[in-house]
Amino acid sequence: MNVKATDREGKGASKIGWVHFGIAAGVLLIAVSGFAVAVQYLEGALHKEPVPWPEGTRVSDDFRLLGFPRQFGPTNPEGGSPRFRLLEREGETVLEDDILDSLGIGRPIDGRRLPHRMSNWYMIRRYEDTAQPEDSPYRYWQLEAYYYTGEHRTVPHVPERCLPAAGAEPVSGRSGSVNFAVSGLSHAGSAWDDGPLRFQRAAYSTTTGRMQQDRLMAVYYVFSFNGEPEHSWEAMRRHLVSPWIRYSYFAKVQFAPLGPGDIEDFDEADGAAEEFVSHALPHVLEHFPTVEDVRALSEREASDQQDES
Repeated sequence: MNVKATDREGKGASKIGWVHFGIAAGVLLIAVSGFAVAVQYLEGALHKEPVPWPEGTRVSDDFRLLGFPRQFGPTNPEGGSPRFRLLEREGETVLEDDILDSLGIGRPIDGRRLPHRMSNWYMIRRYEDTAQPEDSPYRYWQLEAYYYTGEHRTVPHVPERCLPAAGAEPVSGRSGSVNFAVSGLSHAGSAWDDGPLRFQRAAYSTTTGRMQQDRLMAVYYVFSFNGEPEHSWEAMRRHLVSPWIRYSYFAKVQFAPLGPGDIEDFDEADGAAEEFVSHALPHVLEHFPTVEDVRALSEREASDQQDES
């Protein structure tokens, strides 16, 4: 055997191996550097500027919406007061700090933005429908509103994910979009006052009480993205990561019947839900910026940039 020849071949192979390693390392370095640049660019593209809520909206130091009416709806002929009224006891839910944090509300950036009307906020209330019988499943309603701005986080919570986590079972084929006729929304912009509104209905069965009885649940919600209604949380996610949108907010309005009776069917629930939201939604939308409000922010920024140049 020619040992010298073998040594030369080994050294040559070793040299070639180091060359390949160097090339691979160089390619990896370029790739990592390029990825870092891409991430930086992407973060810049996804950066969202906050949208201030309307001037008449008031939010507490613990980020709850204030000033929402305690009563609303048509006058009750029997009592002479509005049909829907806030429960005297446990009418409003105040969330603990850890739950707020999990929802992305009340973080330090919200504290800094609060004086400028640019923080996230929430509202959870329970109302009584005095026109319904005492034993009706539609005698009581929970109404929720959540406002997020200046971020591209994914939609933090929807019934389709929260209710199964709490042990509720989806009712096959009964969740989906529903159309409700809601009037009196002209103050929220033309996007809300243009025919029936589409809501999302999440249908579930849950076991409650000492007898462990099954009950049907119906939870309804709709989003507002930059002043326009949207019923799909998947579509909301696409909006939130769009690099073409600089100023953005999204909000969710959610409501569900909480009365003691059993829901017989979801068509019946839809009718009661349409009645409730027809009176509640106009008051909620007063606290969301309109399409025109968001557009004015972008136009003002473009005008300021022209003036600087």
